Amino acid sequence: MMGKVIEVTEEQYAALERTAAQRGQTLEDLLDTLISEAAGERHVYADLDDFFRALGASEAEIAAATEIAHQTDLRPSDDGRADAGRAAEESFDANA
Repeated sequence: MMGKVIEVTEEQYAALERTAAQRGQTLEDLLDTLISEAAGERHVYADLDDFFRALGASEAEIAAATEIAHQTDLRPSDDGRADAGRAAEESFDANA
């Protein structure tokens, strides 16, 4: 495969490395992602964590969100509302 060389400053390279590390990606994966986004390509995420990584969430933030989701019942109920929202609404109604 033929390729091209792009020169970047040390500061630019370090910024790319930091961004890749924050996203839990290799530098090559980060560049692939950025190029795909710039080209307007549609991206299908492997899972919700992958989506949050693409938004720039750190692994620590993803782990914290996962823990909160496991502690909070946010599954839809029969009427389509999240259980946590219904519980809050019922609590509000009881206090009225």
